Amino acid sequence: MAVKLAEFANIRVMAILIFLTDVVVLAAVLGILWNMAGVKEETCAKLCLPCADNEMKTCCECHVPTLKRFLSEIFNDTLYAEKQRKPESQVQDLSKYMDVSWNLKPTAHITGSKIETTDASNNQEPLRPLRNWQKDGNNCLMQNGMEFRNGRLVVPVKGFYHLYGFLDLYQSYGNEAMAPGMPDSITMRFYKSNILKPDEEALIETFRPYERSANKRFMIYQSFLGADVELDAGDEVYLKVSNLTYIKNPSRNVFGLHML
Repeated sequence: MAVKLAEFANIRVMAILIFLTDVVVLAAVLGILWNMAGVKEETCAKLCLPCADNEMKTCCECHVPTLKRFLSEIFNDTLYAEKQRKPESQVQDLSKYMDVSWNLKPTAHITGSKIETTDASNNQEPLRPLRNWQKDGNNCLMQNGMEFRNGRLVVPVKGFYHLYGFLDLYQSYGNEAMAPGMPDSITMRFYKSNILKPDEEALIETFRPYERSANKRFMIYQSFLGADVELDAGDEVYLKVSNLTYIKNPSRNVFGLHML
């Protein structure tokens, strides 16, 4: 029994010694950290650089604030130079893509497909829409969002467009003289309409006299109509004339627009 008590006492003594050793080590570590965190005054080593107000002279000051000010000036000068060069580089980059942006603009060019089948009318009003156009011919073009719908060109985006059209009309009277009361001119007019607006709107128009043969056996009419117009997204542009029966060679008629 006495032996067991002696062993237990030795264990307690060893535990106390280990605890005291840990306390001493911890105190030493804390002392080292405390000394490291203390504020120390450094000696002012001189650094000589050209003076800010006169580069011909040399100014010597403490190296830490002097070096800090010098690096700050170099950084600010470099940053200002980069900002000055940035707009120039942007202009150069944009110039590389001028051709690409042009090719992405909506464009359409269509030609007449067949003779209109409307009934003959000698009256100037109402104007009749031309619906028989083809968009898939060899000389046709439809790209970058443009659509062809029921004889109309549908604009995909808002902007200014150059609109144009050409009509070749002809009327023959055989061996008979020209019927009396025929109009002296024919009307050609571009319209636009939009599902968001109730009424159609006239864009441009022309009135041209007929060109009659010397013996008055036939009449011909050729006209080109074009202008720059502002269109909204979803606008449908189409062409009307006062008499569709004079379209005898529709393949010569053209209709188109492209974004400016």
